[in-house]
Amino acid sequence: MKQVRRFAISREHWQRAVAIGLLCAVLDTLVEGPGVPLHAQTTNVTSSGLHTAISSSGTTTFIEGGTRPGGGPNLFHSFGELNVGTGDTAQFVNGVSFDGAGQPLTAGLPTSNIFGRVTGNSLSSIFGTIDSATNFPTANFWLINPNGFLFGPTAALNVGGSVNISTADYLKMTDGKQFFADASKNSVLSMEPVAAFGFTAPRPITIQGSALAVAPGQSLSIVGGGLDISGRLNEATKTPEGFLFAPSGRIQLASVASPGEVVIGMTGTGAPDLNVDAFSQLGNITLSKVAILNASGDPGGTVQIRAGSLTVDRSFIASNTLGNISGAPTAVDLNVAGRILLQNGSSITSDTLGGGRSGDIVIKSGTLGVASQAKILSSTRGNGNAGDVSISAASFHLADPLSQIGSETRVGIGNAGILVIDASTVDITNGAGIRTATFGQGNAGPVTIMATEAVRVSGLVRIGNGDVLRSVITSSTVGSGAGDKVTITAPLISIADQGEISSGSLTSLSGRAGDVLLDGRHVTIDGGARVTSSTSSNASGGTVTIQASDSVSIANAGSVSADTFGDGNAGQVIIGTPTLLMWGGIISGLSGLLDPSTGAILPNSGRSGGIDIAVRKASLTADARIQNGTFTNGEGGSLGIRATEGLELSGSTISSSTLGGAKAGAISVSAPSLTLMDEASITANSSGAGQAGSVTVQTARMNITGGSSVDSNTVDTGLGGSVTITATEQVRLTGSNGKGDPSQITASTGGHGAAGQISVTTPILTLEKGAIFTNTGASGKAGSVTVNADQVSLTDGALISSRGVKGATGDAGSVALQIKGLFSSQASTVSSEAKSGAGGNVSITAGNVQLTDGTTILAKTTGSNNAGSITLTSASDIVMKNSTVTTSADQASGGAIKLTAPNTIFIADRSTITSSVQGQVGSNGGNISIDPIAVAIQNSQILANANAGAGGNINIAASGAVLVDPISQTQISASAGPAGISGSVNINAPLQVLSGTLVPLKVSYSQPALSGDRCAADPQGRFSSFVQTGRDGVPQIPGGYAPSPLLPLNRLTSSLPGAPGPRLAAARLGLAGLGGGALVQFQFQSGCRS
Repeated sequence: MKQVRRFAISREHWQRAVAIGLLCAVLDTLVEGPGVPLHAQTTNVTSSGLHTAISSSGTTTFIEGGTRPGGGPNLFHSFGELNVGTGDTAQFVNGVSFDGAGQPLTAGLPTSNIFGRVTGNSLSSIFGTIDSATNFPTANFWLINPNGFLFGPTAALNVGGSVNISTADYLKMTDGKQFFADASKNSVLSMEPVAAFGFTAPRPITIQGSALAVAPGQSLSIVGGGLDISGRLNEATKTPEGFLFAPSGRIQLASVASPGEVVIGMTGTGAPDLNVDAFSQLGNITLSKVAILNASGDPGGTVQIRAGSLTVDRSFIASNTLGNISGAPTAVDLNVAGRILLQNGSSITSDTLGGGRSGDIVIKSGTLGVASQAKILSSTRGNGNAGDVSISAASFHLADPLSQIGSETRVGIGNAGILVIDASTVDITNGAGIRTATFGQGNAGPVTIMATEAVRVSGLVRIGNGDVLRSVITSSTVGSGAGDKVTITAPLISIADQGEISSGSLTSLSGRAGDVLLDGRHVTIDGGARVTSSTSSNASGGTVTIQASDSVSIANAGSVSADTFGDGNAGQVIIGTPTLLMWGGIISGLSGLLDPSTGAILPNSGRSGGIDIAVRKASLTADARIQNGTFTNGEGGSLGIRATEGLELSGSTISSSTLGGAKAGAISVSAPSLTLMDEASITANSSGAGQAGSVTVQTARMNITGGSSVDSNTVDTGLGGSVTITATEQVRLTGSNGKGDPSQITASTGGHGAAGQISVTTPILTLEKGAIFTNTGASGKAGSVTVNADQVSLTDGALISSRGVKGATGDAGSVALQIKGLFSSQASTVSSEAKSGAGGNVSITAGNVQLTDGTTILAKTTGSNNAGSITLTSASDIVMKNSTVTTSADQASGGAIKLTAPNTIFIADRSTITSSVQGQVGSNGGNISIDPIAVAIQNSQILANANAGAGGNINIAASGAVLVDPISQTQISASAGPAGISGSVNINAPLQVLSGTLVPLKVSYSQPALSGDRCAADPQGRFSSFVQTGRDGVPQIPGGYAPSPLLPLNRLTSSLPGAPGPRLAAARLGLAGLGGGALVQFQFQSGCRS
């Protein structure tokens, strides 16, 4: 007899094949013992027809004869029992066989397939070797026993072709003929290949620690009822010795649990494919105790499983490509109707070590659970690309620390594969992860997760060395390759309890980070969870986009960010949703890095990420923050928020900042309704040499309450940014915080940089204890304040100002209010105040001006620079009651004051108009100019004072009258100290009532010769008369108001003689606030009367 020819597999080859995916490195931590029976079995092989002949010699049982239909390549055997004991061999011999008619055939005929059936009632126990390759080097081997199979730990195969073990009741050929295991049934032998395994009552197959291998490129198929496959570990070497191995070939497992046929089809590449669609119920497959299914090789092969459920416990499925030839298109193909569970360090891997591409991992199941450090991983360690990972399941749960699904580039230039998960629900918990990554030159692959119901990522664990593991979905780069996009689509996307969805460039040498896209109906980021794309390298970061058709909720320190910690630019954060709810959540785009040990800012030049938010309405509460900033040399990105209905901030912040030399990003907010309450803020800051960003708000209604603020500030050499607010309906600033700080709009500097400008444009501006101001606290200039409105109301200590504070040396800016209608100020202040810097001008132009209850209009400087001027211009009247208009200079010249109104300026109730200069010789007081039709003064003062310098002049020019209440305490004075020069008081008006003395104007009569014909004599001897002179008037009572001059009713003529007809009318001018204003009519006649 021939010696047994074995397809021996060297230990080196085996270890290389299974080590991929870190299998051996974890085996000694996962297995407690061999866990399989090691007792010997007895060899018992009997014939049950088909001319099968059995003989033995020592430990070898020879199987000869058999039937060849038509003398063809198919050889059929029939066994009553088939059991091979430990150390024994059942060897098939290519001797004399018989045709279908029972005629002997020549020995050694070419053979493609060897078929065997067991017709008895016992399962087959295989603890020895089945050998066909010695005499049939290329033949496929088929063995069916409906009663079941048990392969023991010493079982082995020596088959040249494929191996097919099944508990099928029959084999069906492609021509429809059937080969039954039941000898009582009419089998029709065929020369054709097998088309299907036929089952009536499927029985199990058990493989206990067996090392079952086929020749390279061949298939190993196990098809039956339940399949229970356990492995075996060499206790001495801690290496696996129980496995199914088809190097560069196929391992096919199918478990069925109802009548039907497993159809043997062909894949698109011509490989066999098991189809179980005909079964109403499928069976269970269990891999345990270091069971290994391995189709690795050069190239890699395929592992295919069809079942109702699959449990992989401390076991491994691998098909790795070891050389430069690409592996099978699909490395692992699992299609399970029910549950797939991987646990206790199990893994499914497809790796490439050379230039060839590894195959894909394709998993379809009802549910998929991956737990207890289990992994599904495709990777490359060479120049070849890793295969893709595709998972389709009704529900998918990835749980426990170190459990992961991914595709990686470990080393080399090969790219990681694509990772796609399609399920009803996806749950990732307790530190588990889905990731694509590159640690080399190759690029990471994209991650795409699609769920018809929900994707949930939650949980964080701390492992033994103190490291923290977040539950995560990520695409990252640690090497020079680029990361790729993470896309999640589901109606509900929930990231909670420190969970993470990210794309990152993690080292200084890394390539570009990928984008992150969340697309759903509801997106929730809660409990410290984060969605982020970041870069720590020269490469750019990715963009984070969240699209939700209903709402986005970011709460409890949950965050969305696009950051850079290197020289690469960060990506953007883009959020689009009808409703954005932030309760203590964070949206950020940052540039910079802090040294964790010292807190020092580490240099970088990457530009921070922009933020773009488009919503119907948004609410930020409980210290929620939308922020972008730059720490060092990278410019800040822009921050834009657009709401079509409303934006509300309560105790929360929208901010842009710079701590270094780069410019911070601009802030743009647009919403029909914008509300800031409870110390909320929209702020752009500079704490370094970089310029602060501008703040632009466009709204219909803006309401700032409870000490909230809109501001742009700088505290170093950087310039402050401008604040521009445009509201189509109104802007309201009301109330203060617990410390008394008012609701405010500010632009300030605390350093050498100039503060920005403030511009507010709105029909109605209301400040109730609110403030609009620019400050300087150092050498930087304060900015200007400009208000354009139809109506402005200041009450309860409101403030509009540009000022220097706390010993500032910078100049104050100007304040300009352009108001079409009423400017009303009650107990409030409009000012430009400087310390040692120059003061700015204050200009108020309005349709009507009312200053009451302690209002102050002020232009002041306390240093050596001049104060600014004050200009009040009204299109109607100016009324001052218990209010002050003052320019003041402690050491320099004062500014001018000018009040202009076409009607009346009324100064009453202890009001003061003052230009005060306290400086030395050379300082000049500002002039005071008042120019209406009429001026009325009651219990008030108009003062132009100087100390040692020249006092200013007081000029009052009224086309009607200057009236001073004779019984009030009123003072009009332009005076100076002993060393100074007093100014002058100049009053020019047709009628002046000053201190109770009537000062009449000179009357100038016209020459009678210049008049027309003299009047005719009256019949009664009386004569008419006519006097022509200038305008004059006398009060109705002493101390009363002067009547108006006579005006023609028809203002098209300016002279009485040119009036059309003798009937004329005149009206008394009504002076607002003086109690007059009643219109009267009278008539007189000119010319002759007879």
